[in-house]
Amino acid sequence: LWAWAFAEVFFDGKMRALFAMLFGASILLMAERNDSPGIVRRHLARMAVLLGIGMVHAWLIWSGDILVTYALVGMLVFPWRNLPVRRLFLLAVIGLALQVSVNVSAAIQGQHLERLVAAGRADASDREQLAALHDSTNTSPEDAAREVVEMRGDWHSVQSVRARSTRTMQTVIIPMLFVVETAALMLLGMALYRLGWWQGRMLPAAYRRMALLALPMLAMGAILPAVYAANGFRTVDFLWMDALRMVVGPVIAIGYSAALILLQHSGRLRWLTDRLAAAGQMALTNYLMTSILMTTLFYGTGFGLFGSLSRAQLWVPVLAMWALILLWSKPWLRHFVQGPFEWLWRSLARGKAQPFVRRQ
Repeated sequence: LWAWAFAEVFFDGKMRALFAMLFGASILLMAERNDSPGIVRRHLARMAVLLGIGMVHAWLIWSGDILVTYALVGMLVFPWRNLPVRRLFLLAVIGLALQVSVNVSAAIQGQHLERLVAAGRADASDREQLAALHDSTNTSPEDAAREVVEMRGDWHSVQSVRARSTRTMQTVIIPMLFVVETAALMLLGMALYRLGWWQGRMLPAAYRRMALLALPMLAMGAILPAVYAANGFRTVDFLWMDALRMVVGPVIAIGYSAALILLQHSGRLRWLTDRLAAAGQMALTNYLMTSILMTTLFYGTGFGLFGSLSRAQLWVPVLAMWALILLWSKPWLRHFVQGPFEWLWRSLARGKAQPFVRRQ
């Protein structure tokens, strides 16, 4: 329970928010570097190749892929790249508000249906709606047990679950839950890039304020998970909790970035910040390699540990993977210009092989 609560409060949704904002910033960064008549074509080529990589990743490696979402949304937000900072901020706030309203309306509807059932005034349609809402956030013990068996099976067994999950992800979850939120976060990242936030050009006081602001946001974000757990993980509480996450998550993510920028400016822990920088330069490779190694560890096509570790025990492979990323990224970049998947992405997008081996 504590392992779940810790991840929920400090990490869940915050890292995705941070990465989405940085992805938005990278769109402007690439646009500035290649500002010419063919910029739209080049950007669409980059996103199309990323979409292809994401589809392979989702359907053949891990159904929780985020690259498809980033590629599609990256195409959608590109026409807004030249908007003024205030308008970018405004659109980001509107987008997040729209996504929050979806969760809030679903939570209110769930509470209404629960009251009808408790009062004995619910008809068959009301009960069906409440059951559907419950199934959207919960898995029955029978379904979970069957999935564990399937995921420990051979390739065909694993692929049937992966295909089913990917289909749901790409036809329901991404369109309904991820597109608007991700677009808002990318626009927010663009606005912050225009202000010089990611480049470390703001006054140190601004970074300190944002780092400190993350603390009350973390405290606020811990309230609903506590209620959610205390009430037995009710669907309605989950919807309220997820709505709150969309509000406090981006602020916490920006606070985390502020703390990292302050650390980098201080010159302390250079061994860590240098290795984090190298990991960031190989973000795509590290993301895909994490999927490959972890699915090998957990799926039946590998070591078959699916469903055999507790939440607390899962911290062991998490920390081991992070250690591996920090250990290998910097030495790799001493010998190579970029990671292998970054090289593949850029070579396909540009239609010719890009430099790979670093020359003296």
